[in-house]
Parts: sequence; C-alpha cells; structure tokens
Amino acid sequence: MKKMLKPLVLLACLLLPGAGVLAGADDACAEGWLSKFVASMKEDANGGDVTAQFTLGLMYYEGQGVEHDYAQARHWLEMAAAQDHADALFILGEMYIQGNGVAKNPPMAAGWFEKAAREGHAEAQYQLGCLYDAGQGVEKDTRKAWEWFGKSCSAGFKKSCGRYSRLKESDF
Repeated sequence: MKKMLKPLVLLACLLLPGAGVLAGADDACAEGWLSKFVASMKEDANGGDVTAQFTLGLMYYEGQGVEHDYAQARHWLEMAAAQDHADALFILGEMYIQGNGVAKNPPMAAGWFEKAAREGHAEAQYQLGCLYDAGQGVEKDTRKAWEWFGKSCSAGFKKSCGRYSRLKESDF
C-alpha cells in the first residue's frame, strides 16, 4: 500500500487546484496533502465513520503515511471493532497473538479472532482453528478446530483446506 500511496498523493498534487503543477509536484506537496488527508480522516473517524477508523488504524499499524505507532493503531482499530469491522477485529487479534504493541495474550487474541470469524473473516476463522488445534489461548478442541478450518476453507481461504482435510482424515 505504501508503494501505491506516494504516486496517488503526487497525482493529487498535480490535479488539485493550487496543489502544484507538473514541474513542481514533489515530496513537500505530498506531505502537505497527506497531513490534510490524515487530519480529515481523524475528523471523520471521531465522528463515527468506521471506514476512517479502520483506515487510520491500518495506517498506524503498518506505518504507512504516518509514523508507525501501535498505540494509535490499537485506538483506531478498537473504535472500528466496536462497530464489528471484521478486518479491525482480525488485526487486533494479530496484535495480541504476536505481541505487537501489547503484551502477548493468546486468550485476548482468541477473543478478537472469534469476533472476526463470526463476522465471516476467513483468515480469522483459520487462525481460530489453529488456536483450538494447538490449545493456545483456548482449551484444545479438535472438533472446534475442524469446524473453523472448514468454515475458512468454504470461504475460500485455501491455507485452511489442508488442515481441514487432515483433521477429517484423522477421524478425531
């Protein structure tokens, strides 16, 4: 996304009135435009716009267009998660399973993954299956692992299909 962001910002600098001319589009224009974009996104996010909340959370999580800041990422992602944004729920699970900006907490990760999985997030369904299969953050439960791998596979997340098949063949 970062590689795509700079050309888009430069294009905006070229096309927006008063933002620059072809010979003058540079990093200063891009940075000025980006600062205004982030400020506008924060205003929208604080007003309850779930897309703006998630976008800001992702930007801070990945350090794209803003300084990398897990605390800010968590703040915006939790706002989006409160509105059941599946991708926000999933990334919060990732933060807690990996310990990105928070203490590693597999039970907390499992909770976020389960919320995302129930919203139909295929990768969260896979991750939840992995947690049940390993007994990490949840009580080990092969049947639940198999069910989540199956849902994930049915949703098109290919990585889960092999795990689903192997558990089925093992006749757990």
